[in-house]
Amino acid sequence: MRLEKISKYARAKNPPPTKVTDRDTKIFAFIHDYGGMAAFRHLFDQFWLGRNPRLAEKRISKLFHNQYLEWPDEEQRNTKAIPEAIYWLGGKGAIGLAQSRGVDVPMPDSMSETKQRNLKRVLKEHGIFWKREPSWGQIAHDLDVVDIRLSFEKAIEELPHLNLINAIPESVFRSKPDTVMINGKSKGVIPDLFLMIEDGNLRSAADEKYKARLLFEHDRSTHDNPSFRIDKVVPYAKYIFSPAFKERFGFNAGYWLVIAMGKKRMGYLIHDVKEAAPDKAHLFFFSTLDKVISQNPLTSPIWMDAITTRFGPLIENPTPPGQ
Repeated sequence: MRLEKISKYARAKNPPPTKVTDRDTKIFAFIHDYGGMAAFRHLFDQFWLGRNPRLAEKRISKLFHNQYLEWPDEEQRNTKAIPEAIYWLGGKGAIGLAQSRGVDVPMPDSMSETKQRNLKRVLKEHGIFWKREPSWGQIAHDLDVVDIRLSFEKAIEELPHLNLINAIPESVFRSKPDTVMINGKSKGVIPDLFLMIEDGNLRSAADEKYKARLLFEHDRSTHDNPSFRIDKVVPYAKYIFSPAFKERFGFNAGYWLVIAMGKKRMGYLIHDVKEAAPDKAHLFFFSTLDKVISQNPLTSPIWMDAITTRFGPLIENPTPPGQ
């Protein structure tokens, strides 16, 4: 009798029991808060930096076999464009995250399809946006967005007068999308990321600390493509001044940071903004992915505005550390 071959990517039927640790809960939170998926390198840098990678691999494997995390199965690895090792939350991981945030969600007696759908609905009601699997067509894009956010967070930490007071991943916008009216039709606006940064050195007209509201669009195309001009420029510009924006963020002010794969594509995007929304072009700033993740995205002169088409930093004359 020939035994059925079991893929090394399949979940063990009788995994060794494990107790969820504080670090595990932080891993669940990181994956959820950064869009619902993370690469091995993200988790290693956040939770095992400086240690043996095998320690991370063993712990992640145990979390997978106990249904706290998911990874691609053999068919997905053979049919999807997966550039590196990736993980997302399993049902038990989503419940563990919810419970760590004070949400009483009971563990179902099984993880059948129906019960997972019900669980996702219940979690959403409590502000937990469980992404049951990645968006397979944009894995590289979504991993880039995690890198972009981490680069900004590192830059904020280096400037003591700055504070990150809100961060919203695409998964939240997609679960609760905002809309604007364009030519009598409702158009959804789903940023890849939103960051609100508070500057302790600057004051608003109301004598409050200045808050920069930054909306991100990561564009992975490498050639001229009219879809950006048609589908995004006009609704993106209108969104900042919409009631939906004010209701979500408290004020009608913000900027779009558009991150392209290269200078040529960036030039096409700038042209699209000038052509489709000339009176709102000042709301858009452009850079390339390599610069955003390799330099300080706040203080390095890597952003081109659509008006002057000159490069500059997002923050001028930052306060030196300790002053």
